[in-house]
Amino acid sequence: MFPGLAHMLEHMIFMGSNQFPNENDIEHYLSANGGYSNATTECEYTMYELMVERRSLRGAIERFSSAFINPLLSQSSIEQEIEPIDIEFVSAITDDNVRCQLLLTQIANRQHPASKFLWGNRRSLIESKSNERKQDIREQLIKFFNDHYRSNNIVVIVQSQESLENLHNWTCEMFSKIPVSRNTNIISPKLISAPAFEQEQFHRLYRMESIDNGTQLLISWLMSPIISDYQSSPINYLSTISLDFYCSRFVTIIVAGRLC
Repeated sequence: MFPGLAHMLEHMIFMGSNQFPNENDIEHYLSANGGYSNATTECEYTMYELMVERRSLRGAIERFSSAFINPLLSQSSIEQEIEPIDIEFVSAITDDNVRCQLLLTQIANRQHPASKFLWGNRRSLIESKSNERKQDIREQLIKFFNDHYRSNNIVVIVQSQESLENLHNWTCEMFSKIPVSRNTNIISPKLISAPAFEQEQFHRLYRMESIDNGTQLLISWLMSPIISDYQSSPINYLSTISLDFYCSRFVTIIVAGRLC
């Protein structure tokens, strides 16, 4: 209903919680204690990270965890964050790599999540909706949060020179308040039966005019979801050991075949 909802929630999660209701309380606390935070939304996960001085770590964990327990997700904050999201998209759309990603989205199977507009912008989140439905975005954010931001979907990593006992106690004390999901109908990669790409759309050569006047060759292989293999990162390993070996051969084939 609202393309880019996961990205929108990423922006909203630190905009106040029941325990710390002031907008950007986490950012103010971190900046006052030599730290910062960052977040990114990918196709299969959203990652949040922070850094702070050791003496302020407990307070940072307390504020960080509260955002995943009961964020406010207020209507005023939603309207405020639409602009940064739109600016992100407008800035990124001139990047040739992003344009290639959007091309894959366009040729993907309409029945598969790969066809969705993942970035989100003003049009997809607000302007394309009628006035009666503009309030629905908050309801959808709350539903998305309740469905996915649950303890059985979250991995927490804390690294510090603080004692392991303190790190364990603080993390368990604060993050254990995140409820477990009771919704067994959430779509997961294992439940998606439709192929991401149909052969007639995927087995093709696409040419795109470059904005930055550069020349790239992008070869995409269709693979099953690999998020469960995150500990070994097989794709990163394979690309690293094969890049040097195959790169020169690809160039030879392309030049010999006059494909560029």
